[in-house]
Amino acid sequence: MQRIEDEYVSFESAKMLKKAGFNWYTKNHYSAKGDFRYSDNRKDWNAVEYLGLYSAPTLSFAARWLREVCNTHILIDWGWDGYDFALVIKDVDETFIETSYHNYYPTYEECLEEGIKAVLENL
Repeated sequence: MQRIEDEYVSFESAKMLKKAGFNWYTKNHYSAKGDFRYSDNRKDWNAVEYLGLYSAPTLSFAARWLREVCNTHILIDWGWDGYDFALVIKDVDETFIETSYHNYYPTYEECLEEGIKAVLENL
């Protein structure tokens, strides 16, 4: 049986989340150099007392924060070919902010990561 592992935001996205005000507690974080680190304790690694560290939420946790705090929803859909994935971003009023049916991503996780970056770039 194949084991499913959580995917975490990239270092680049973690830095963007910190800049956007992400302050939810996570177990994992990145060092100032981008090294991924595990912890047994949940903390706000973006807090001032952890200067130089960056919270590393899972992709789904980051998407939830964007949805609940920033009122932006990231939708992942099948691409036209039925194999790859496409991206749709909407705001709270169901207004399309961005669609990427012309850009395909080979995995759901890559598509979600790109969606997170797109939202953070436009906050």
